[in-house]
Amino acid sequence: MIAARAAIFDMDGVLIDSGAHHRDAWDLLLRELGHEPSPESWRVTIGRPAEEAVSLLLGRRLENSEARALARRKRAHYARLAERGVLPIRGVTTL
Repeated sequence: MIAARAAIFDMDGVLIDSGAHHRDAWDLLLRELGHEPSPESWRVTIGRPAEEAVSLLLGRRLENSEARALARRKRAHYARLAERGVLPIRGVTTL
């Protein structure tokens, strides 16, 4: 039997709860664009690249260049929000 020498974790959503920052970043972007986000609108973004998710949130097809630009804006919002820190998933600190 070989002993494990390392472990790899997917941190986002496994070790840290980044969901709140992602939701807030999408809401900020939508408001900038003149849309009022619904409480559950962010759900369509789960598991999708931002370039794909933004057109779903806006309910219209976007040119690739516009989708990339809006995705960059969303990521900038996320980065700014994440600078405040992130919370660990419950139980991680005990582990």
